[in-house]
Amino acid sequence: MSTATLTFDLSDSHDRVEFNRITKARDMAMLLWEIEMNGYRKFTKYNDRQEGAYQEGIEEVFEYFRALLSHHEIDIEQLI
Repeated sequence: MSTATLTFDLSDSHDRVEFNRITKARDMAMLLWEIEMNGYRKFTKYNDRQEGAYQEGIEEVFEYFRALLSHHEIDIEQLI
C-alpha cells in the first residue's frame, strides 16, 4: 500500500492556508455534489415555478456550472 505524508508549519500563514484547503477538500467536494445533483432537482423537478423563462434561466445557470467543472477538470464522482 502506498502512503503519503504532508507536513505543514501551522505557525506560517501560507502553510496554514494550504492546510485548511486540504483538510476542507472533502467538504468542498460534497458541496459541489449537493449543488450539482440536489440543487438542480430542487429548482427544476420539485419547484412550482416551471414556466419557460424561469426554467430556461435554471438550465443556463447549471450549464454554466457544469462547464466550469469541466474547464477545471473536476469530476465530482471521482472526489466522493
